[in-house]
Amino acid sequence: QAQELIPQLSVFAVAAFRLLPSVNQVNHLLSRILFLMPSVDKIYEDLKEAGAEEIEKRQAKETGGLSKAETIRFRDVSFRYPGTEKEILKNVSVEIPLKSSFGFIGSSGAGKTTFIDLLLGLLEPGSGGVFYGNQNICRYAEDWGRKLGYIPQNIYLADDTIRRNVAFGIPDSLIEEDKVWNALKKAQLADFVRSLQDGLDTRIGEVGIRLSGGQRQRIGIARALYQEPEILVLDEATSALDTDTEQAVMEAVEHLKGKCTLIMVAHRTSTLKGCEKIYRVENQKVIPATV
Repeated sequence: QAQELIPQLSVFAVAAFRLLPSVNQVNHLLSRILFLMPSVDKIYEDLKEAGAEEIEKRQAKETGGLSKAETIRFRDVSFRYPGTEKEILKNVSVEIPLKSSFGFIGSSGAGKTTFIDLLLGLLEPGSGGVFYGNQNICRYAEDWGRKLGYIPQNIYLADDTIRRNVAFGIPDSLIEEDKVWNALKKAQLADFVRSLQDGLDTRIGEVGIRLSGGQRQRIGIARALYQEPEILVLDEATSALDTDTEQAVMEAVEHLKGKCTLIMVAHRTSTLKGCEKIYRVENQKVIPATV
């Protein structure tokens, strides 16, 4: 009987050995969840408390939608973070015509992120204002947000299908396949997706592990374009890519010129060589620059 049990025990031992990495990974993820849960609870409570007040504030501010405009203007914008004396930006005035392509460069800490956050409406100027035409964007937060597409440096990709990653956060019943294909086409990724056996239903793996760096970034571009934004902001969207991959991604961006307003932020001036105008953020100012 003991001799009969040895093969069975061996099978169980081999199976346990094979399962050990997965068990360790599950244990690690559970530990991360437990570690982060207090932060999630705190954020949830803060959002719950602020939610009703914020909705009332926005409804009071938004007396109607934004009317059509031809420019985005920073008018004498100054900003400092609460609790600090140093002004990050001071008396900044910039005019960006719609359907144009503008680039912004600057060293780390110069104020590029602050400038973009002001443009996105995430921050409110201490003085001056950011205007869409003659309309202050801070008074039309919801409507302004619908005009924007944003591509960050690090694209979050879910372990899901290409379709759901492009139409991220939209219920399956409301996803418009034509809009998904149109966004992929603009991002120069449609031919690649058509070549896949499962097409839009191809799963891309955790953080897009089954895609190359350039393909992951194009998924991010397609996601931003799904809602057909009027203004597309690329916030150092290619800084983590190698030169060849960056060039391929920028070729996709080049095809968007004239179709929407392109606002690009970068460390490398070579990234912005196709922009109509380039500005440098430094010493609290935003001044014209050349590549």
